[in-house]
Amino acid sequence: MSRDHDYFVYIVTNYPNTVLYIGMTNDLTGRLWEHAHGESGSKFTRKYHVSYLLYYEHFREVRDAIAREKQPKGWTRAKKEALIRTTNPTYQDLGPLLDPDDGCRRPEGPSTALVPRSAQDDREKEAAKALG
Repeated sequence: MSRDHDYFVYIVTNYPNTVLYIGMTNDLTGRLWEHAHGESGSKFTRKYHVSYLLYYEHFREVRDAIAREKQPKGWTRAKKEALIRTTNPTYQDLGPLLDPDDGCRRPEGPSTALVPRSAQDDREKEAAKALG
């Protein structure tokens, strides 16, 4: 008897997008709730209040999800941001778009865009130049 399994590799951030956290779970909506409410997770996620979902991938096999989770953890921030932009170029919080019953994206939902940190840095530098 075959049983479908669901595993997710995900990237979350905080507001104002100063950190990126990569994790893996078999219950993405539940895990996001835990991140948002500080219920569990690493000291890092509680310290930086990461709860904005920027990216996720779905896997049927746990070993594939674990292998994929390890890949971007060794990447630079720029490479992680490039991965996020492949499916979420506006840095929209994808959490509200998930269906709590099955973890799939809903076809519509509220938009909460987060500005990529590198773009924030550029705007801050431009503002500083204008003032000084």
